[in-house]
Amino acid sequence: MVNGVKNRRVYSDEFKSEAVKKALQPGAVVQKVARELGVSGAVLNRWVLKARALEGGKDLKTELEQLKAELKAMKKKAELLEMERDILKKATAFFAKDLR
Repeated sequence: MVNGVKNRRVYSDEFKSEAVKKALQPGAVVQKVARELGVSGAVLNRWVLKARALEGGKDLKTELEQLKAELKAMKKKAELLEMERDILKKATAFFAKDLR
């Protein structure tokens, strides 16, 4: 500890990536992999969670794009329905005038 601050080890992105791959292997135990690599189990768990969140983010982007397309189609349909409604209102008023 220097001036009350813990010395933190800095790991490369490549090291983190390889560690996560090892931890996600079928049958792998995160704590055991962490010991083998000389890192804290909590640190490796954090890396794994972050990797899973990033991986899930790709699915979220795809879903977001699908939702945007669906919203655009619904807006277009709503616009068409409003136009049809307005035409029907005018037609009703026209024919109601003739009945008087």
